[in-house]
Amino acid sequence: TCFTGDYFQGINFEIVEELLTRYPLDGLFYNFFFVPKCYCKRCQKIVRDATGAQVPLGDMMEPFYERWRHRTLADYTIRLNKHIKSFQPETRLMVYHHMQSGWDPRLMAPAVDIWAAQISNPLLPNPYDHQPNGLYWPGEEAEKGKALKSETPPWLVATYSETFSSRRVLQPSDRIGFQLAQAAAHGALSCAALNGVIQNQEDKRSLNSVDEHLATLA
Repeated sequence: TCFTGDYFQGINFEIVEELLTRYPLDGLFYNFFFVPKCYCKRCQKIVRDATGAQVPLGDMMEPFYERWRHRTLADYTIRLNKHIKSFQPETRLMVYHHMQSGWDPRLMAPAVDIWAAQISNPLLPNPYDHQPNGLYWPGEEAEKGKALKSETPPWLVATYSETFSSRRVLQPSDRIGFQLAQAAAHGALSCAALNGVIQNQEDKRSLNSVDEHLATLA
């Protein structure tokens, strides 16, 4: 979906308004939240008017375009958060994109209420979607979140994936337990994400580990 098009720039705000006028919500979370590179006529004109140059071809990382993406996303997030607060002032906005391509963390931190990041750390990372794969990634993300937004604990999302392309194949319990414990040790909140209903998971290796972690925090 084109970021400059009607869905993001209009309909998303209508959906938020519908949600917040019907239900009391503690927070709204946007996954995979970024400005994808687009070559439609509208995007080409907006980028050209703002920067004087065309959208770069292929995987080329041009500073002028990355600065435009950074500022565009931050400004949009600020506008979205103000829209949310106009209906429910206590509702918190959280967004993330695990690669953080097109992000400037220093611009995004004040635009959201809670800093969020992914710490999935699968055993077999997706070769087409490169991410860090280090045992101490949770602590690094937690410390970055605390540095960027010191007034609230960062929120880290750990998927259950043993292979990133399948959340039905869970990580070994000691690995995800270590991730969640590390996040807590660095002062972050954490969430273990999986597809489907917890009680119906065929692969239950990680569930006891998460239960133990939650019991420790309680």
